[in-house]
Amino acid sequence: MKILYILKHDPWGISGGSYASLMYLTAFCKLFSGYQFDVCICNECMNHQPDIWKGKCNFIPVPPRGKLNRLLSVFSGIMHRHQKMARKLIREHDYDYCIFDHSSIAGTLYMHLKSNTKSIVIHHNHEPQYFRDNTRSMLNKNLFLRHVKSTEKKAYLNCSYSIFLTQSDEDLFRKIYGDSLGKTASIGIFDIKESTPVYLMPSEHKIVPVITGSLNNIQNTDGILYFIHYLYPLIANRCEVIIAGKNPTRPILEAVKQYSNIRLIPNPKNMSDIISQGNIFICPTRLGGGIKVRISDGLRNGLPVIAHSISARGYDNFISKGYLLPYNSPEDFLVQFNRVENNLKNNVITHEKIAAFYKQNNSLDAATEKIKLLLNE
Repeated sequence: MKILYILKHDPWGISGGSYASLMYLTAFCKLFSGYQFDVCICNECMNHQPDIWKGKCNFIPVPPRGKLNRLLSVFSGIMHRHQKMARKLIREHDYDYCIFDHSSIAGTLYMHLKSNTKSIVIHHNHEPQYFRDNTRSMLNKNLFLRHVKSTEKKAYLNCSYSIFLTQSDEDLFRKIYGDSLGKTASIGIFDIKESTPVYLMPSEHKIVPVITGSLNNIQNTDGILYFIHYLYPLIANRCEVIIAGKNPTRPILEAVKQYSNIRLIPNPKNMSDIISQGNIFICPTRLGGGIKVRISDGLRNGLPVIAHSISARGYDNFISKGYLLPYNSPEDFLVQFNRVENNLKNNVITHEKIAAFYKQNNSLDAATEKIKLLLNE
């Protein structure tokens, strides 16, 4: 069996999209163990490929597009660099499956597959909503939004299988686009390796909230600035906050300077080491669609989560257990913060219970079984 896998995100990066890509690449490699994997990947990602991935797949580095090619995408709707290489591989090989790591890729390539090749698309979110909220340029937004909508619709309606990270996304697609010609399933997010969380509990039971994620996109910059200006003043005299993530923007750097008890850690090598220094995880992101994957970092490491309701999508089982508490306003946030603080101090919730619940419901084995059921192979 031969598999073609086309990656949009860097699977070894530190963003939520990167981690989701790595999760599914790992799951499919496990599911189709022993088969040939050709993986199209952005060439710069190979500069930090972990040793454990060397030789595991046939990684095919794809260089950036030329300036003319990017300009023509306004008319072609091709918003990725893999089109030429992927079509070449599709012509030259008989693939059993082609797995698209994003609807923007699937929507421009599925029609070039041979009749015996089954297509799988992983929908990271409802892309038009994410694109609207995370595109700074109004010109780009006006030029490309129609292509974002078109490729997502084509990918969903025409691919053999559609995988979603949340049930709410799957329901939303069905409501907007109707029924797909292929099979669909909400597989969710999951752990990709066995690990035992290490809790470096802050001294004197001090509450130490942690916020992590990419610090250079619109949705996270907006959420962190909102947190610093409107939420943190409500709890500033009670805790020290750790903010960690990729390439913090200048507005975040300037905002953090206002407080001596907010510690900013740019580009950490190991996010779990950072998270283990706190005992509450906060996700203040209030823009964008789909699941906020970085919340899983907190839950995996046993931290209760306080998240804006926009970010709480996809974590219904953790909300029902009281391990994730949504809020919509500064007043809600303070109520939920007090609730988590009291629950931790009184052992109503514990780090061990949260980590165990996450492991039970979000294992790699469980995910591969769900995918196997979807493919019915």
